[in-house]
Amino acid sequence: MKCATGTRDGNGKCKILHSSEGRLRVCAPVFKKRGSPRFSHFLDQVLKRSEVKKVVVNSLLGSCLIEYDPCSIDQDEVVALLDEILKTESPASNHSSPTFLNGSLKKSKSELVLSKVGDTV
Repeated sequence: MKCATGTRDGNGKCKILHSSEGRLRVCAPVFKKRGSPRFSHFLDQVLKRSEVKKVVVNSLLGSCLIEYDPCSIDQDEVVALLDEILKTESPASNHSSPTFLNGSLKKSKSELVLSKVGDTV
């Protein structure tokens, strides 16, 4: 699976690989850089949104699966949110883990799974 940058119109920073109601898989170069400040900034910002239920990042493929509440936000809004976060520079910090609360975290060599409380991993 090879990722190119750009949303459907080619102007954004992430590319939609697959979507279904409540699920969106995208790719962007930042997803291959687990542990970087920009990667952590992305996770922090996405997980602050109440509509986002789960984030699964595969750093080998550079892809990210976002599970969201389709009753609260639609796919185009999720893509706009992701593009906005990805074009924002991360703060100059050296933290390497997302700072979200009330959730669960599972790590493997290539996959990072983050879920909020009440959601299954």
